Amino acid sequence: MSTLREEVRLEEVVDGDTIIVLWRGQKEKVRLLLIDTPEMNYAPFGATPEPFARDAKSYIYDELIFANKLEIELDHPLRDQHGRILAHIWINTDRLLNEELLRKGYARYAYDFARHKHKARYRKAEQLAKTEKLRIWSQPNYVKKSGFRSDKRFKTLAEHVPQSRHKYN
Repeated sequence: MSTLREEVRLEEVVDGDTIIVLWRGQKEKVRLLLIDTPEMNYAPFGATPEPFARDAKSYIYDELIFANKLEIELDHPLRDQHGRILAHIWINTDRLLNEELLRKGYARYAYDFARHKHKARYRKAEQLAKTEKLRIWSQPNYVKKSGFRSDKRFKTLAEHVPQSRHKYN
């Protein structure tokens, strides 16, 4: 697969690892490759977001809403089992969003089933966040190999952020 990036326009931030973009004239749901953030739990209605889920979503929103340029870098496979495009997300040409989420402790490294680009960068970023005990790494035993502990509630900085899905055009 080509390593070329393609410019996209942000349509919506769904959660900490999923966005909707306008790509090649179509609205497409994009899942950030090789990372996992806590779930917002939109359904069933009234479900409570996992700890740090709102923080991750807010961070993405704040970074992308003011970006001058947003690009997707495709890898393989192109889509996941839910039909979402799998991609690395570049902000203003030189910032790799997937890596930033790991480095700042909003995400864990996950879903590494193939030969992907940027693996070493992502693993290093996650290790730095772990060492500094940032966000998801600040709570002992919150991050598991299979995801996040759902039986504990941790107070986060963005608990007050509304649950809107940040739609804009």
